[in-house]
Amino acid sequence: MSPDNNILDPAPLVSIIVPCYNAANWIENAIHSCVRQNYRPLEVLVVDDGSTDASWSMISSFVTRYPKLVTAFRQSNQGAPHARNVGFAKSKGVFVKWLDADDVLSENTILSQVRALESSNATIAYGPWKVVTEKEDGTIITSDILTACIDSDPAATVLHLSGWAPLFSYLMKRSAVEEVGGWDESLPCMQDVDLVFRMARRNTNFIHTTTLTGIRRRPVTPTLATRNAEAFNSQCLRLYEIAFVHFEKTGWSPWRKTVLSDGYGWLARSFFLKRPHLFDLCLNRLNHIHGRYVPSRPLGLRWLSYICGYRFAEHIARWYRMFKPSWGPNVVKNPILSGASAKATIPNGKTFSIRHISFLFRTAITKKITRYLDELTSCFQLGADWQSRFTLVKATIAFHCANAAPRFLRSSSNPRQFLLRTAGAPTPVWLRPTGGDIFIFHEIFLDRIYDIPENVVSANVGTIVDLGAHIGLTTLFFLNTYPNARVMCVEPNPTNVALLGRNLKNHASQTAIIAGAAGGTFGDAGLDMSGATWQASLKTTSSNMQTISVFPMTHIMNQMGWDHIDILKIDIEGSEKQVLEQCDSWIERVDVILIELHQPYTLEHLASWISPFGFSVFPPNSSFGNKTTMAVHDRCFSRR
Repeated sequence: MSPDNNILDPAPLVSIIVPCYNAANWIENAIHSCVRQNYRPLEVLVVDDGSTDASWSMISSFVTRYPKLVTAFRQSNQGAPHARNVGFAKSKGVFVKWLDADDVLSENTILSQVRALESSNATIAYGPWKVVTEKEDGTIITSDILTACIDSDPAATVLHLSGWAPLFSYLMKRSAVEEVGGWDESLPCMQDVDLVFRMARRNTNFIHTTTLTGIRRRPVTPTLATRNAEAFNSQCLRLYEIAFVHFEKTGWSPWRKTVLSDGYGWLARSFFLKRPHLFDLCLNRLNHIHGRYVPSRPLGLRWLSYICGYRFAEHIARWYRMFKPSWGPNVVKNPILSGASAKATIPNGKTFSIRHISFLFRTAITKKITRYLDELTSCFQLGADWQSRFTLVKATIAFHCANAAPRFLRSSSNPRQFLLRTAGAPTPVWLRPTGGDIFIFHEIFLDRIYDIPENVVSANVGTIVDLGAHIGLTTLFFLNTYPNARVMCVEPNPTNVALLGRNLKNHASQTAIIAGAAGGTFGDAGLDMSGATWQASLKTTSSNMQTISVFPMTHIMNQMGWDHIDILKIDIEGSEKQVLEQCDSWIERVDVILIELHQPYTLEHLASWISPFGFSVFPPNSSFGNKTTMAVHDRCFSRR
């Protein structure tokens, strides 16, 4: 059957690729819907993915009946993405359509979509569809006509419910599939959304057609999304993380913020109880997007989030759900989930308040106790001898007791020596037990906030710059992690510099110390030491402050004879702008930046400073596994 006159002559070949696994109940209908298309030239490639039912014999019968139209391949079971890639590699079409074995195409879909693509500059055509739902009692429900609405920003829309469409509704140019490398065979689910999103973020043009594209069958048997919610949620998070990085580079629009807010908000609730570290990641993303995230629904959770913050509101919702059965008949339904007011559903508002306060108090106490036990356990793990272990325990307890006392009652803290267990010989370390040193010690060695994911940096790190080296604990952590590295330490506080030298005495051949601060140019600055030992900050030089020298980063690198920095750690108490705002002379020679941002600077500031030089910025607890804000140069990804 010849194509419509609006199609170029000769008409372009279209390939329909059908993966099949144990689909004997539906595969005949799927293939028949392909061969009855009123468009030619056409090829149908069916890939049997190791079926153990009658699927292959049914497929073979179509090959016999339509030898010039239907081609079949058989392989061991390797998953639908692999089967689609096999079919794509065997195909020759200018355009490609994907059809699952349990769906069917309408007979006009290819004709209308080829016409649309040939008469426009679009790369992908998509159209409406229907859904057939099978109930357990055998009844079948057919939906009204459904359609996606992919606007001028497809990279965002295809991740939103309003932009989702079944796979068969798309007709794609072959070149677009080739450009993104085909299907990702490593994904257990969401492979279709992944493929379309990878195309969309390359500024691919979509065009909508009005002809019904086909019918999607919704099976009785559960899909992976309902069978394994954790795997499904993980794949959603992966896509949102990729989109987040893409939007950071290309800019945020209100629609992009809405799409990722809906996605991260839904995932945050899903992760809250079982995967708190992923909840933290989602919340960090939401706060990055909005400043202070407040969910749009349920209404009760929204009100609570306005008052006490989203995290705290989720804790209240959690305790309410857990203890609701024990509250008796006064509780009609959950006000957090339903949006109803506490007064309407719980007449005894006083009981509601007292119990919630009790639950939250116990939660806070439990978290504190757990944290203290973790710290005491780490003292025994990190101490190289029994004396150091017990004195670390004593120092940790003293630190928390001192912090609980009013500031004017706190005693001065003289440094004491401890022996730490490291990869090499035990390392002597001097700490001030009742100062901030103990807090930083546990932050670095227990929480390991400066761990860098292995897929970002290699084990052969050679050059590290530690800006804001404090007393050298981060430097010791890096030397223990990267034994062959050399570290340049920059610290402005003279008291800290003295301890820094003592702590790095055994590593003198691998370290160098600059008593001063990093900045944009040579100069002097005033050092404000009114806060804790780790909070010394640079101010405009004045008579009542100690004056210190400021050195540009190029000078710091030249001191070591380096033209490249593998890791740059920055913790300089609000002086980030002075170092990074005018960094064009050296920043591209850095691979990875670990930075603790201080007010008033945010992730947006950091991205504006370094993204133009090829850096991607990842907030704490991102999917990469970083525990502090991390920026990675694009060349690090190309090496993997």
